[in-house]
Amino acid sequence: MFAVVAASCSGSNSSANPASAPGATKIDGGGGHSCALQPDTTIKCWGYNVYGELGNGTTTDSNTPVTVTGITGATQISGGLYMSCGLLADTTIKCWGLNTAGELGNGTNGFSNTPVTVTGITGATQISAGGGHSCALLTDTTIKCWGNNNYGQLGNGPGYDSNTPVTVTGITGATQISAGYDRSCALLADTTIKCWGTNGYDHRELDNAHHSLRFSSTPVTVTGITGATQISAGGRHSCALLADTTIKCWGYNLDGELGNGTNTDASTPVSVTGITGATQISAGSWHSCALLADTTIKCWGSNTYGELGNGTTIDSNSPVAVVGT
Repeated sequence: MFAVVAASCSGSNSSANPASAPGATKIDGGGGHSCALQPDTTIKCWGYNVYGELGNGTTTDSNTPVTVTGITGATQISGGLYMSCGLLADTTIKCWGLNTAGELGNGTNGFSNTPVTVTGITGATQISAGGGHSCALLTDTTIKCWGNNNYGQLGNGPGYDSNTPVTVTGITGATQISAGYDRSCALLADTTIKCWGTNGYDHRELDNAHHSLRFSSTPVTVTGITGATQISAGGRHSCALLADTTIKCWGYNLDGELGNGTNTDASTPVSVTGITGATQISAGSWHSCALLADTTIKCWGSNTYGELGNGTTIDSNSPVAVVGT
């Protein structure tokens, strides 16, 4: 996200196949914009563009897709809060948009409305853009992050923001990365999950074993999760898809974004009510969505702007079916 801040339409690994985006092969949403990977390996984006997050050389919003300048050979796309990144076939990464905390990773802190190359990244297999930072999974199963580090979301120990990638401490065997608003999570080959960054509201966003921490600048293991196949870090909560096709979430729950029928925050993962047959999970700012094996979608949490897609604007702390899917 970012599957991270807003979108219901994508997965945390930025590899979702859109339900209705003619010609697109992958799609991801950011804070106020969305981007789609095209069959010709170019990228198109649309929406909010005050910081150049559409990547077309302007800062003019667009309510129709525009082509990102100079991108060919793209294999993945990830939308952050006010920026976007693309993974290229040569295993390098380019980013564009806001850069006040170094979230473009090119050694500067000036925004760019056209793509710039992230410094020193080769061998990348996945990209995830978050609230003010981004992370990349590398072929050696380690992770590098760059950008805002006020809550330790770069995972390299206490320190300042970094406008070039730094290695996350103690992570090997990673198979997926998800950058949330101000924390990051990684799925490991042993099907466990580690997270780092803010522990936010009631100190519950990382896991129960670390509930006394305001944040952790190095990875901590999420309590009680084994058999995970996917991780998605949202605004103030995270969710994991398990091998048995159920979903567990933890963290902030005022709007019902944990989907367990309550509005009580959870410092350990709780099961989402009535979900079986899930194939993908995506955590947004204050809501979450799951794609099911029958190709329908269910969402839960905040619904102020109709983000649950069920024809209402009423929050739901348990999953509701998206209309027409």
